[in-house]
Amino acid sequence: MRILQLIQSKRFAGSERSVLTLTKGLMAQGHEVWVAGKRGESFLQRCQNEGVVVASAYMDEVFRVFKLSRFIRGKGIDLIHCHLGGATRLGLKLHKKTGVPLITHLRILNDAPPYRQAAEAGLMIANSKHTASYYQEECGFPANRIITIENSTDLHEHPHAQMPRREAREWALQQFNLPKDSVILLIYGRIGIPKGQDILLQAFPYIRKKHPNVHLLLAGKLEYNPDFSDTLKKMAMELSIADFVHFLGYREDIPRLLRAADLLLVPSLREPFGLVVIEGMMLGTPVVGANAGAIPDTLRGGELGMLHKVQDPVDLARAVNEALAQPEKTRAKADLAQKVAEKDYRPERMIERVISVYERALSE
Repeated sequence: MRILQLIQSKRFAGSERSVLTLTKGLMAQGHEVWVAGKRGESFLQRCQNEGVVVASAYMDEVFRVFKLSRFIRGKGIDLIHCHLGGATRLGLKLHKKTGVPLITHLRILNDAPPYRQAAEAGLMIANSKHTASYYQEECGFPANRIITIENSTDLHEHPHAQMPRREAREWALQQFNLPKDSVILLIYGRIGIPKGQDILLQAFPYIRKKHPNVHLLLAGKLEYNPDFSDTLKKMAMELSIADFVHFLGYREDIPRLLRAADLLLVPSLREPFGLVVIEGMMLGTPVVGANAGAIPDTLRGGELGMLHKVQDPVDLARAVNEALAQPEKTRAKADLAQKVAEKDYRPERMIERVISVYERALSE
């Protein structure tokens, strides 16, 4: 098959990582895939760096519908696969102009007109049961047009993914100048209110009361949301925890950080899927997550990790303290979670299911 992946993005976060994993997996199986986005996007540069072909027509060009339609016809594109709102709006126009089947990937919770129109135009893929339920039950989308295919991760293929935990820990202690008896907590991802970094900082003093040697590594591009980043730094000062909270900025070595961490924290307020959760599971790092969105489904109600109440710093601290106080139980959950991730969240499984949706779209 010849597939055009359409995504408009200013950053490289969870949705973008999923699209790249999908695209590389399709290419590995012999399909021809192009990615179209806005000129100069960091995501497109990342695609090129990893061997993915970027379309010669861009989503921000003058006459973009004409140029992308010509590209679709010229390459003999079989399917248009849209990701996120801007791509869905444009994909609908391209579908109407070319007649090429449209697939819409539901990666966020947003009852916007383009998604309603896309539900009538073609099949839809939801990235979790939670996302599918939102569009079916709250938005009234037809259930027979939405197929749930959970995201996958290829983070285990990173050179640092198999780094021995003791070696990774020693590296982190030296890299961030931490005391040898430090307990290392990790949170990474997009900096912003929905990800709950402020809730975690509010919980931190309660954690330190029982574990005074705890240190938090906070990874994420601070420049993406400078006002909120400044708020977090100010909060750390006001709570007298600034010496124990380390703002790392954007990092390319997340697997090494995961292998070094005692716990991965995901205190999100609303999470359609939560790629960070399965990345932690895949690398065997114990996960403490908010009981929000798809997180409790992924952690099987607490069987594969620890859950806490949403936007509740005290309960977040309780979950962290319990996890640290019961290391054998916490490790057993993480080991089971890793086995589940290796079975359910490898790219091969996602690719196989996406291809089945493509084949259904082409047959309709």
